[in-house]
Amino acid sequence: MNSRCEDANRAFSEMLGTELLLNTKPTRVLFDRRDVKGAASPMSMRQQMRFESGLLKVEANGDFSLEEATRAFMEMLRAVAQCQAEKVLLDGRNVKGEPREYERFLYGEFVAQGTRELVREYRFVPRFAYVLNEPLRDPDRYGETVAVNRGMKIKVFGTPEEALEWLGLTPAQ
Repeated sequence: MNSRCEDANRAFSEMLGTELLLNTKPTRVLFDRRDVKGAASPMSMRQQMRFESGLLKVEANGDFSLEEATRAFMEMLRAVAQCQAEKVLLDGRNVKGEPREYERFLYGEFVAQGTRELVREYRFVPRFAYVLNEPLRDPDRYGETVAVNRGMKIKVFGTPEEALEWLGLTPAQ
């Protein structure tokens, strides 16, 4: 495991009061949001994160709410920064919900702002590929458009294969 990810493990452990689950393969981190101790209320969205070969893979499930989505994005952004992951694949096909238009706008604005801050501080520009099912995946891509218009490199897809291709990877990677 590289030192950046070991630092990420320590930071997550301190921040969340839990340990990250580590895989035995080198340069791989697994974080399961269900392991957070002492949470004030049950979380409606959960994430598992793995970092491998420059790609942060995030699997999310649960029920969408704007509050939970922004919290989960900040967790993901911390992992991006600490592992210096230039490519991020978020598989949210198991997240259920139908965000309203203003929630799509607010989420797009929020993630773009957070990513801008990361770019300013860490000096690299990550690319985010989201895999979502409708109705969470807006056919008009409103949230994606908001984020892109604010400088974020993000695209929403219906399949992991499309997302990996956009990231310049093959499904085996």
